[in-house]
Amino acid sequence: MVLDLGDFSLMQQIRLVNPRSAWIMINFLQDSFPMRLRELHIINTPFFFDALYACFSPFLKEKFRKRIKVHGKSLSSLFSCIDPKYIPQDWGGMGPNYNNEAMFSSLVQHEDKLLGKSGTVQNILCT
Repeated sequence: MVLDLGDFSLMQQIRLVNPRSAWIMINFLQDSFPMRLRELHIINTPFFFDALYACFSPFLKEKFRKRIKVHGKSLSSLFSCIDPKYIPQDWGGMGPNYNNEAMFSSLVQHEDKLLGKSGTVQNILCT
């Protein structure tokens, strides 16, 4: 899995990469994600990401911590882990350009099912 933080504005990055959001994401990925992540590659990180990661990494399970690869702005280090033929051209690879319009449209279309009355994400599999 590749997590690209590059397309977020500074304010979006601050809201996304804050202690509370990081804690929720960490717990989800290491304990609740419905499939096993072999590796998590984080690219185009904001300038404060390394400091935040240093604060949270001690709370990660060792096995999960070893699977996280932070590449910052260096996509060449990403290419040393993943063959460029599998990486979208948007990120300098040889694969097709990344397009998430279908997923975004589906999320918007089903927003009422995803958000409950409290405005938080619900488990739609149980409803």
